[in-house]
Parts: sequence; C-alpha cells; structure tokens
Amino acid sequence: MSDSLSFVLFTIVPAIQLVVFGVLVYRGFALRGERAERTARAKASFIPDGLVYLDPIALYAGTAAGGVFGTILLVFRDSLELWPRIGFEIFFLAGLLLIIAYCSDMLVYDESGFEKRTLLGKKTKYSYDLITAARCCDTYVVVVCGKNKIKLDRLMIGRSAFFLYACKQHKRIMKRGIPLWKPSGFSPLAGVETPWLFFIVYSFLFVLSVLVFIILPITVLVPADGITPPDAQTISTSFSSYERTKADGGTFRFFASGYDKPFCLMWLSGFEVPVPDPEELCGTDVFTVVCHETAKYYSIYSFSSSDGAEMVSVLDSQKAYKNDQRFACILLIIAGVICSVFFAFAFPVRRRPERYPVWFRRWYYKDRVLSWTALEKMEMLPPKRRKR
Repeated sequence: MSDSLSFVLFTIVPAIQLVVFGVLVYRGFALRGERAERTARAKASFIPDGLVYLDPIALYAGTAAGGVFGTILLVFRDSLELWPRIGFEIFFLAGLLLIIAYCSDMLVYDESGFEKRTLLGKKTKYSYDLITAARCCDTYVVVVCGKNKIKLDRLMIGRSAFFLYACKQHKRIMKRGIPLWKPSGFSPLAGVETPWLFFIVYSFLFVLSVLVFIILPITVLVPADGITPPDAQTISTSFSSYERTKADGGTFRFFASGYDKPFCLMWLSGFEVPVPDPEELCGTDVFTVVCHETAKYYSIYSFSSSDGAEMVSVLDSQKAYKNDQRFACILLIIAGVICSVFFAFAFPVRRRPERYPVWFRRWYYKDRVLSWTALEKMEMLPPKRRKR
C-alpha cells in the first residue's frame, strides 16, 4: 500500500469520522435539551407533548462508544493491526448509529393523526381512523394500521401517552374502541409476538447449556485411554530447579538449561501412583520428557529416567487430570441439567400458557397488558375523577 493511500485511509478518514461524530453529538444533545423541556411542560400541564422518542441512554452510549473507538482509530493509526482496526471501526459505527437513531427514530402526533419517522428518515403519516388494532404492555406498544404495524419498545419515551391519546381520538372518530391486537405465530409457538426470535434464542440457550454444561464435562469424566496426543514432542533434558505454582502442590514448574520456558507437571495432586519428590528430579540426571509446547510453558504428558524406566506415564497424567476435575464436572452437569430443563420448558409454556401458574410464566416472558390506571401513573396523566 502506498504512503499516500495509507495517509488517506488511516489519517484523513478517521479525522473525517470524528468531525461527523462531533456534529452528530452536538445535534443529539441539542435535541435532548429541547425534548426534556417539552416533556417537562407536558407533565406539568397534563397534556401529551405529541412526541415519542428514543431514551437518551442511546445518545450517551453512542457518544461513549464513538468517542472512545474513534479516538483509538486516530491516535493509534500506525500501530493497529487489521483485525483490531476492523473491530474498532465496527464499534465506532455502532455508536454513530445509536446517535442517528436518537435523532431520527421518533413518532410525532397531534389531533389530525401521527407520523412515524424511521432511522433512515422515512416519514409515514397515519390518521386515527386507520387503526385496526392496538396493544399496550409494560415492555412495548403496538399500533396496527392495516398491513403496517408500528411497534414502540421499552426504550421509547412517551409510548404509553401516545397509546392513550390514539385510543381517545379513535373512539371520538369511530365511536367505538380499538380492538386488542393479538400476536400470531406458527403452530409450535402460537400466541408468541416474535415466534422465530423466541424459538432461536431459547433453542440456542438450550443447545449451549447441553454442550457446555453436560457434554463437555462428560468427555472429561470418560475413562483415560493412555494414548499419547498427536501434538506431543519428545525432549531429553535435565532439570536444574523447580518452583511450586499452587499452594496445595497441584502444579510444579521445572526449569532446564537451554530452554526459555519451564516444564510444567500439571495435576500432581490427583496422581494415583507415587511420584518422586520434585527435589530428587533436579540435578544432573537426564530425563526423556513427552510434552506439549504452549506459549508460556511445556506441559508434561510423561517422563522417563535415563535407564528407560517410566516415572510418570501418559495414562497417569490423564487419570490425574480427570480425578482433579471430577467434582467440578459433576457440579457443571447438575447445573446443565437444571438449565436445559428450564430452557426446554419455554416452548410448552409459550404454547399453552394457561396451563401454568402466572409466577411460572413470568420466568419466561412479561407480556402484561397495562391497565388505564397503570398508564396514567407511568405518564403522569390526569387521573379520572370519581363520581360522587
């Protein structure tokens, strides 16, 4: 890559990105101040402010991510490798998207109708008589206008006030209330709002719990076969000194002249056969060591004395490792069974929720339709006056 191209890609582009980032941050915080004042006035007068917008936490998160990773890309432009640079660029762009979403993604409404604006700035206007169904829960609001479904999740401020206002305007125009929107799904998960997402998430968690907490520990508990691993290498050397790396004597590091890495005999506490005293292994005696080289040390599988007598075999090392990990593996298997059963129950609970108590269903989802009183409390709307 030429110097001019490198200068453009690694200096000019990050600088332009930071300038764009600064402009967006300035615009975002200016909007945040305007929206805060508008919301405060609306709550004081008990009149809806006519705006639904993203929570400022998106602005804060985008500012933090864009500022940190954009600065790293510019300051460390000469020392970053390709993959870290790509990763930092992705996080920087994600921060920009959060700021853009805060500025662009909103819903504006008044007496004549409401207008939904998307992340890309697309505007779609609706009138209240076009609403065919709606639903307001503690985590989201859904308004259906024909084939279009407008969803406002829990990060959207003012969603419940808009829902109440839309219901009032629809009833004023149509002389009847809005039908309750009921989520539809495919047959195994009927009644789920986002069935495919629900199925993918809980299936992934179920498979992950089975693999990590059940199958992997079981492979550790399988009896040792004593076969030397294919990545092993044989080294003849003598040990000059050693050190203990665990207080219980579980691991010893032996140092040999001519090697910059120590030789580690792991899981010494789990050996079923008598192992020589580590001090006796240090001296002029030459040992034949079968080991695996890692980045920091040589992991010993077996070693023999100079006369060919095997002092520690591969089978002994494998048994020691399995004995040392047995209790932890049993705990992991128990935890895996509990987790997998919990995730597996998600499907019948979603399929037939009426068969299970409310407290049990709440472990999996909280799709509670809010009452009018709860909405008034959330949005500080004027309470209904009781007739005397």
